[in-house]
Parts: sequence; C-alpha cells; structure tokens
Amino acid sequence: MVTVGNSRMVKLLKGQWKDDLGKIHQGGRTIEIVVPLERLPYFEKLK
Repeated sequence: MVTVGNSRMVKLLKGQWKDDLGKIHQGGRTIEIVVPLERLPYFEKLK
C-alpha cells in the first residue's frame, strides 16, 4: 500500500533485528521508520 509521507510502521517479531542501515532493533514491538521511495528497507534477524 502506498501512502503519503515517508514513514512506515513495521512489526518486528521477538528477537534482535538489524536493518539495512546497520541499526539494531529490539523485536516484539512495532516501530516507525522513515523510508524515502528510493530506499528498500529490510530487516535481518540476529541470533
């Protein structure tokens, strides 16, 4: 779904996650990220 603005809500499952910029996020919650259209965000689950 495309919406106006550059922010998106992302629900992370429990655990630790690293985003495409290298920032570590604690899971088990929903976070808001700023994502311009030219960036494709992704999250990698850490052990």
